Amino acid sequence: MLRRFDFEMFQMYVDQADVTDLNYNGKDLWVDDLNKGRYVVKGFSDKDAIYRLVLRLSNAVNLPYTVSNPIFETEIGLLRISVLHPTISKDVCISIRKTSGQCRYDVKSIIEKEYISQAALDFLVSSIRCRCNVMISGLPGSGKTELLKFLTQFIGDKERVITLEDSMEIHYGVLHPRRDCVALKTSKVMSYDDAIKASLRQRPDWLLLSEVRGSEAFELLKCVSTGLHLISTIHARSAKEIPNRLLFMMNGASIDSVSMLAQIETLFDVGIHIDLLHTSKGIVRRVREIVVFNQGSTVTIYQHGGVVDLNKLPEKIKSRADLYGVQW
Repeated sequence: MLRRFDFEMFQMYVDQADVTDLNYNGKDLWVDDLNKGRYVVKGFSDKDAIYRLVLRLSNAVNLPYTVSNPIFETEIGLLRISVLHPTISKDVCISIRKTSGQCRYDVKSIIEKEYISQAALDFLVSSIRCRCNVMISGLPGSGKTELLKFLTQFIGDKERVITLEDSMEIHYGVLHPRRDCVALKTSKVMSYDDAIKASLRQRPDWLLLSEVRGSEAFELLKCVSTGLHLISTIHARSAKEIPNRLLFMMNGASIDSVSMLAQIETLFDVGIHIDLLHTSKGIVRRVREIVVFNQGSTVTIYQHGGVVDLNKLPEKIKSRADLYGVQW
């Protein structure tokens, strides 16, 4: 895989550590910066120069960029790149997302920035240590994967982890080089369903799935039912919506919706929702709510700025904590 490439007019933004996303719409460049927030660079560069850059990029990664192949997506190092041809988007459109081999979160900073309360963080740490199945919801760009990466430090050092992604963002092996990890990447020859099935034959303790998107949700449910522990992300408007979002993704399967929803609520334990806010001080991310799932109910135990109500924990989580010697 190509590791380096000169992005010319984009390079100065690619090199800035606080820049996470670049989106060029054929006229302007929109920049997502961890400190400055989202800002626009008007009249960004020359269209012909950008088109030549894209052609050079497509040649470098050996992918077609033509009328009959109007979309190409690739990875270069820690960059995820998606390009649209002008035949489908009027102008060349480019999206560059920067992933990181490091975790941007640490305990001190997320408490100081009021991303989450200390009590809520303690609950999440305990949830991982007692092997709860955790789903992280939020809209695109909210930082779901970053929270997933942060939580991996609380997985046991000797537990075997399999990561499953369509583009490498979790970087578990980089974050924890001395731990046992297998990183699987989906492709045209290995779907999410295939990868989930294959992961079961690798004796995993944990499966880290970068995002649940579609029909693989059914295979994922079967996977979790074997006793495998899971941390994954999902697009949803709230943590309470997670069971219904998973059910919606399974609509193609021949299932009874009522019994399947009960199964989801039984097998998954904790839901976390992250908000992304654009303020005058820049981009603000925070944990809006934490819920626990139980058959027939989803209960909110924490909302941003509030207290954690451990009295609402279902018996399945309490018994798991007892099993692993975890104190709430």
